Amino acid sequence: MKKIIIILCLSYANIVFAVDMITPIPNSISYDK
Repeated sequence: MKKIIIILCLSYANIVFAVDMITPIPNSISYDK
């Protein structure tokens, strides 16, 4: 069960990292609104 959670966490981190790479940095400004 722990292995599944670790795999999900890693895949989620990869998706977030990929989205971070695709989206421009000024996107972080929108979080302030």
